[in-house]
Amino acid sequence: MSEYLLVLKGICKRFPGVRALSDVSFSIRKGDVHCIIGENGAGKSTLIKILSGALAMDEGEIIFEDEPVQIRNSHEAKRLGIGTVYQEMSLVPTLNAVDNIFLGEEETRGCVLNKIEMRKRTQAAMKQLNVRFDLNVPVKHLSTAQQQMIEIARGLVFRRKLIIMDEPTSSLSQRDVADLFRVIKLLKSQGVTIIYISHKMEELQQISDQLTIMRDGCVVNTVRMQDTTIPKIISQMVGRDFDAARKPVARAVDTPPVLKVENVCDYAGKVKSVSFELPQGIILGFAGLVGAGRTELMRMIFGADPMKSGTVTIRGIRQKKLSTENSVENGIAYLSEDRKFDGLLLRLPIRQNISIANLARASHGCVLDKRLETALTEPLKEEVHIVTPSLDRLTLNLSGGNQQKVAIAKWLFTECEILIFDEPTRGIDVGARSEIYTLMNRLVDQGKSVILVSSDLSEILALSNVIITMHEGEISGMLVNDKDVTQDQIMQQMLGGLDHVQG
Repeated sequence: MSEYLLVLKGICKRFPGVRALSDVSFSIRKGDVHCIIGENGAGKSTLIKILSGALAMDEGEIIFEDEPVQIRNSHEAKRLGIGTVYQEMSLVPTLNAVDNIFLGEEETRGCVLNKIEMRKRTQAAMKQLNVRFDLNVPVKHLSTAQQQMIEIARGLVFRRKLIIMDEPTSSLSQRDVADLFRVIKLLKSQGVTIIYISHKMEELQQISDQLTIMRDGCVVNTVRMQDTTIPKIISQMVGRDFDAARKPVARAVDTPPVLKVENVCDYAGKVKSVSFELPQGIILGFAGLVGAGRTELMRMIFGADPMKSGTVTIRGIRQKKLSTENSVENGIAYLSEDRKFDGLLLRLPIRQNISIANLARASHGCVLDKRLETALTEPLKEEVHIVTPSLDRLTLNLSGGNQQKVAIAKWLFTECEILIFDEPTRGIDVGARSEIYTLMNRLVDQGKSVILVSSDLSEILALSNVIITMHEGEISGMLVNDKDVTQDQIMQQMLGGLDHVQG
C-alpha cells in the first residue's frame, strides 16, 4: 500500500480561450492536511471541481488508493469517499441538518425513509465533532459556522476518506475558526485526509502538513510546511518578491471633513449614537469584532438601510433624506462586503456591471449607447487591472479577485469622491489584495476619501491614516496611525477598552 491517498498526473483542463490547468501533478499523503494555495485564477477552483466530479478533465490521470479512477460526476466522487465543503454552502435552507446530510443518500427500510437511523447517525457525528444545536431547525436559521459543521458532519456520516475544504474560514469569527481547526485536527487523528484551500497565510502554519503552490494553472512547488517560510510561499505564488510589511502612506489628517456623521442610530439597536468625521484625502479605517455594527453603520450612511436618528452632512450640506440614489448623486460609493449578493450581477457581462450604477453617462437620452459604454469602461479595465480577454465576458466566470475589481470599477464609473470599502479583500489572494491596496492609495492621492472596514488588523494598520474602533454598536476609540500603533492597542479598543478587558 502506498503512503499516498491521491496522486495527480498531468491534469489539464481547457475552456474557450483559456487554459485553466496545465500538466498539474502532485501527491497527497494519507492523513495529511494538504493546502493548495495560489492567486485567484491560479486553477485551484477548477482542480477542486475535477476532484469533486463537477468538471471533467481533458487530459491526465487520477490515482486514488493506488487505483486509477474516473470521476465523471459527484456520485462517483462520493462513492470513492471524496466529500467537499464549499465556500458557498450547498445546503437546502428550508431543510434541517438531518435532511441536508442525507439528501440524495437517504437511509431506507424497504420503500420508507428510515428517519430514526438517519437522525441517530447525525447525532453521533455531531457528538464526535462536539457540536450542539437543534437538529430540527431549518439550516437557514443557523450560523455560518453551524452550517459548515453540517457539511463536515456529512463527511463523517458517510466516512469520507478525503474532505476538500474551500476557503472554510472566509466568513467565520476568530472563535469559529479555532473550533474549525479543532475539528480538522480531530478528523486528521481519525485518518481522514484534508485538502484545504485558503488565502490566509497565517492559517497555513497552524494546520498545514504539506502545501502545493499554483500559479497560472500550473504547479509551482509542492513542499512540506516545515521546510518553507511564508515570504517564500508568497513569492512563489505571485512570481515576484512581495513586501507584506506595508506601512500607511503619510497624509495630513486635519483636512476639512467631506463627511460628517452625528449621533446616528439604527432601528435594530446595532448602531448606538455614533459620530465621526471623514477628512478629505485620507483612508479612515474602521475596526471591530463581528457584530460591532460597522457594516450596519456604513449601510445607513449610504442610504441602503433606514436611519432611526442622527444626521449625515456631505461637504457641508446636511442631508434631509438618505437613499442610495442620493448617495450616488452626492459622489458616495459603497463596496459591499458580499460582492456576489449585492455588489454585482454575475450573469451580466463585465461591461454592463461597470456601467450599471451610472447608465446616464453611457446613454443618449433614454437610449444606452453600447459603443460609448465600451469606450468608457475599457479604460477602467486597465486602471484596476481586470484580467479578462473581453469586457463582454460574463462576470460569473471571473476569479474572486477580478470580480472585486469589477465592483470597484463600477463605482469609479460614477466618478465618486467618497468610497466606502467594506471588507474589500475578503476571499481574495495576496496578489489581488496588493493591487487593491495600491488602487486605494492611488485614489486617495487623487484627492478622494476612503472609509475602510476590515476585520484584518494587519490590513487596517497597513492602509489607515486614522483608525476608529467599534464595540457593541458604539465607537470605543480613535487612533492616528503612526509607527507606535500596534495590533494589541487596536484589539484592546475593539474589546471596549482596558477596563472591559480587565473586567
